[in-house]
Amino acid sequence: VSELATKRSGLDFLALVVNILQRILVAISVQLLAASVRAQQQSRLVRTVSLIGLAIFFVFVESLTNRHV
Repeated sequence: VSELATKRSGLDFLALVVNILQRILVAISVQLLAASVRAQQQSRLVRTVSLIGLAIFFVFVESLTNRHV
């Protein structure tokens, strides 16, 4: 039983590390895409709409990854 608990806690820790890395990568992706939109678009309205669309997309992706069956 102790051996099973040790394996389970190891797997829980690994799942936590993967979850943290996933969140970090999503945050970096959002920052890079936002910087790209700011650099490429001259119009303030187009930049605003693009960044709002980008934020909505990543909120949608985040909600899908946090869904548990």
